[in-house]
Amino acid sequence: MLYEPVDFYDLSGNLRAILVKKKSTFELYKRKINTEYISKLIKDNHISIQHIKSSYIAHTETLIHVNDVLNKYNFLVKKVFYSQLDQINLANCLVISVGGDGTLLETSHFVKNNFLLGVNSDPQRSVGALCAANKDNFEKFLCKILLGIACSKSLLRIKVILNGKSLPLLALNDILIAHKNPAATSRYYLKFRGIIEEQVSSGVWIATPSGSTGAIIFAGGKFQSFNEKRLQFKVREPYFVNNKKPKLLKDFLYESDSLEIISKMFNGRIFFDGQRNIFDFPIGSCLKIHCSELPVKLFINKKMENLRNEQVNNN
Repeated sequence: MLYEPVDFYDLSGNLRAILVKKKSTFELYKRKINTEYISKLIKDNHISIQHIKSSYIAHTETLIHVNDVLNKYNFLVKKVFYSQLDQINLANCLVISVGGDGTLLETSHFVKNNFLLGVNSDPQRSVGALCAANKDNFEKFLCKILLGIACSKSLLRIKVILNGKSLPLLALNDILIAHKNPAATSRYYLKFRGIIEEQVSSGVWIATPSGSTGAIIFAGGKFQSFNEKRLQFKVREPYFVNNKKPKLLKDFLYESDSLEIISKMFNGRIFFDGQRNIFDFPIGSCLKIHCSELPVKLFINKKMENLRNEQVNNN
């Protein structure tokens, strides 16, 4: 995808970047759990704390480095947590998430016409499947962006309409429809291409092409390339009532398709891109799922694209 670096200049001719950071697990533990208890774990270098402490150090170092590089190239930088993005004007700026895929996905919910770059702050412990850069190559990748030669993809997102109203989030990875209790069964009607079917399962995954390497693949889904313009759904752990196999277990949703789910659960939930963004889906609620018309423009690297193509070809 071609673009012009002018996309990152404001009306005064200044380069602008929004640097999106996360609160690390280490920081959250120190705040939420008894400080004396955590302090003892840290002092003893307990095995349960080692990885999150190391990840916190790596994340902090990456965040400082990314900020320093942006200052070096005369960016006006605004650092925010992703929970603050709804209060920020993102017009004419480069949006950079520093963390892992979780931070990038949360950031993507607020991105409309911007280009988004993911920086994996801890490659040793974080997969970062959607992150094109890290501390070591960030400056080089930024130079490619400024020269207009970095590779980007317009990634499909999921649009959800609940009881006639569009939900405010567009999922970049996947959504899960399930009971709020993971040990409980999910009960619902599934309607697709003229077929309506009553089902009992542990939930329904709907994934984008970029999210096809996530949870849905382990439920029996298919790898998809970044370029595809169709979603996929997969019923996980279906229960065969009277040994009758359901017809609607998995399929692809094209731009003209709509997948409809009607809840039979008092405590149904809709999970957007993980566990942080959750909507109630009580009995009688009707959910319609479509391909969104508004993609995310994400910077990728050659390694990401080659790996994805290899997965698709070997699927």
